[in-house]
Amino acid sequence: MMIHSFLGIGFAAPKPEKVCQWKDCPAASDPDHNMKVCARCTSVRYCSRTCQKADWPDHKIYCHIPPVLDIGAWMAGHYNLFQWALVEVLHLRTDPANILRGCLWVVMERMDRIQNGSVSPSPFHLNFISFRSSEDLKITGFSASGHASRSDKIKADGGIASFNTTR
Repeated sequence: MMIHSFLGIGFAAPKPEKVCQWKDCPAASDPDHNMKVCARCTSVRYCSRTCQKADWPDHKIYCHIPPVLDIGAWMAGHYNLFQWALVEVLHLRTDPANILRGCLWVVMERMDRIQNGSVSPSPFHLNFISFRSSEDLKITGFSASGHASRSDKIKADGGIASFNTTR
């Protein structure tokens, strides 16, 4: 489970892919097989006890009860990096109005769910970061027009623009 301590919300871990984890599984291509989730880590599936036992020497390295990770605290620790990336991807130094045109889209994965043998001091792995336009997003409670009118008022009063971040 992940929590966001600043927002006060929790996120359940996604269900593991419906594929037998053991690389030599004879039934790996059978979609009708009844798959069982590893009871300890809940991050992999097996089609049988035989496959689970055969995979145990490899899986035991990664198998542990998933900790509760605080993504909010992790993001706060990397706040300046995310802020820099936002300024760069939206070209806010040259056009501050771009803040209304989109956002920084960040896709992360829990490191304890990645079973590639790599060791990382970070609890999260950044899969990719990209720009998403406002038109592509449906964010509850966000109104680009509301921000635009506030920004216009600030500019009319001699300011530069409205710049909002969530921390």
